[in-house]
Amino acid sequence: MRVFFTLLLLGLAPDLWGQNAPLALDAHGQEPIKMYKTSWSTDVSVIAGASAFTAAIVLWDASFPLPTETEVSRLDPMDVNRFERGAIYNQSSTINTISDVGQYLGGMSSWFLYLDPAVRADGWEVAVMYLEVALLNQAITETAKTIFRRPRPYMYNPDYPLEGKIGSSTGYHSFWSGHTSFSTCMSFYTAKVFNDYHPDSPWRYVVWGAAATVPAVTGWARVGAGKHFYTDVIAGYLTGAALGYLVPELHKRWARKHRQEIPK
Repeated sequence: MRVFFTLLLLGLAPDLWGQNAPLALDAHGQEPIKMYKTSWSTDVSVIAGASAFTAAIVLWDASFPLPTETEVSRLDPMDVNRFERGAIYNQSSTINTISDVGQYLGGMSSWFLYLDPAVRADGWEVAVMYLEVALLNQAITETAKTIFRRPRPYMYNPDYPLEGKIGSSTGYHSFWSGHTSFSTCMSFYTAKVFNDYHPDSPWRYVVWGAAATVPAVTGWARVGAGKHFYTDVIAGYLTGAALGYLVPELHKRWARKHRQEIPK
């Protein structure tokens, strides 16, 4: 099935992105005009900085003591607001698997951009932005989890096995949802890049629709599995959407400014 699906996508590629039209050249008729601009000094600094910051946050998080039986026993479901209290009693391994699939689908969506010859021509820029979106999202998400240290819904659930709560290194990582933020940032990144290269394509509505739906289902599944509250997935969704859209948009504006500064 996977081979058939890949061949189908390759067969649809000319319809999705059009024929391999020659890339436009700059004012001097030499270099192809780039959709996005990157630089070693700026982008490598962002990637390295986000990676180092995430590592520091993870070390900080590891310094907190693990939940004890006494601490867990003090968690009262009535302390959770009524709107979100229902998530406490959700338990489903099947729905949890759906959330994992949604995370992977969102993360892998950008790979399909490379079916587009225009994207392949700017392969370096697109790959660099992909790393920036993913790493910035990871850094921000890990920071939120460590600072807020919100107990996950199952930590309040009296029916959840006690051994799954005591000593849980992720039991206080509820806010916000990393599955949702990652799926959203990558899905929106994919849709944004596709839209930038093909602003008039009728397929952009399908791409944006999928970009909005996959992480939404992922967030729903995280709540359904008892891993997160509604506000966790809402915050993760909004954060991921902002990063997935803004990173390529800023590089696009940078490229436009750079072209305007080139002497004619």
